[in-house]
Amino acid sequence: MTPFASDVVTSGTMRRFSFLNLTYCLTFVNCGNITVENLHFGGCSTAIHFLFGANIVRSDFLVQNNYFRDHQVPPDAYNPQSGFWSRTIDFSSMAVATVYNATIQHNAANRIDAFFDTVNVGLVNLVLQANTLHHCGGNCVIVRGENSLVDGNVFSYDQPQRMFLHGTTDIMLGPVHGSTVISNNVFVRRGEYEGSPDGCGIDFEVASVGVQVLNNLFYQPFASGVMIFGHGTTAQNFTLGGNAFVQAGCEAVRGDRAGVVFVCPGGAQPSGQLRDNVFQTCTNGVPAILEGQPNCSSKVLRTNNTVTAQFPLAATPHLEVFAPPMTSTDPTVLMLTNATSSDPLAAIRYTMDGSVPSSSSPLFPNSGLELPWPAEVLTINLRAFSDNRLPSVVGSAILERWAYRP
Repeated sequence: MTPFASDVVTSGTMRRFSFLNLTYCLTFVNCGNITVENLHFGGCSTAIHFLFGANIVRSDFLVQNNYFRDHQVPPDAYNPQSGFWSRTIDFSSMAVATVYNATIQHNAANRIDAFFDTVNVGLVNLVLQANTLHHCGGNCVIVRGENSLVDGNVFSYDQPQRMFLHGTTDIMLGPVHGSTVISNNVFVRRGEYEGSPDGCGIDFEVASVGVQVLNNLFYQPFASGVMIFGHGTTAQNFTLGGNAFVQAGCEAVRGDRAGVVFVCPGGAQPSGQLRDNVFQTCTNGVPAILEGQPNCSSKVLRTNNTVTAQFPLAATPHLEVFAPPMTSTDPTVLMLTNATSSDPLAAIRYTMDGSVPSSSSPLFPNSGLELPWPAEVLTINLRAFSDNRLPSVVGSAILERWAYRP
């Protein structure tokens, strides 16, 4: 689905696309009990816009098995100071509304500003799981509200094309309350435009209580894997457990470089647990854990964390697609697709539903997969499992197969 009617201006007799006005592929006004599935969205500023009036209460939203691409602020509306990005999926209200039970799962997105946010909406019971997000340039997912689960997503190659002067992150937290769990996600090379300040996996930006960050992999983020920043009363009673941090912030120059960074603006101190995590440090002395101010993390209990320069991580698998000869004139073809790894003994497992592969996911066939082109968009996530090593980084590919021409 792409915009046209809402995104044109008239100049004499010629109609042309606007490079300034925001556009929406789908807008639902004061609706509930909505399912959006099996669609391809492209080119709108926002793909799905859930809009509510004052004091509206609605429930039950399901967004699944969709493909989103190229959802960005129009070129002439871009402002590096404003921090406004186009949100692929947006729940917003002009006043204050309440939404219960939103599930966003098994989607893929590519070349977007941001994937999910809420504005003036109290969201209760969010499930955001098994989505694969590539090239998400801004603050990709913003979690606010009560009772949220962010589980089994792939954040890959999230490096913005345009500068934002105040930094970007994959998951921005707060304010949140109730049960907030961020688990089993893979963050691959969260980056930042050169000259901008950071590029973190998770940022505890404002006040939060009881957040659990469990069993995630943070692989070579430009800045920190997790930053406990926390304006106001900051982060209280959090748990960071069972996570793996690989070479976080090795090339960053500011204070938010490390696997975990604690910052105490205004002197407010966070409290919680840092337990059972593994850190592979950089070769240039960037630490595993960093305090922005002395004793900033004195209320954080640290137990059973491992810091090492040699990380037992399985080698990352990669996808190879073998195209037909350039001389081919066939309108449809089958392309052989293989999974490879530098470790010949690794077991490569894969998914096609946007989720992170697990040890119970199917093995990638030794003979490869023959994939038809043209066809629907396909997401393939690969992960290698090897004895005496932690599972690899996810090798992820979104195959945009709709536009094959001989």
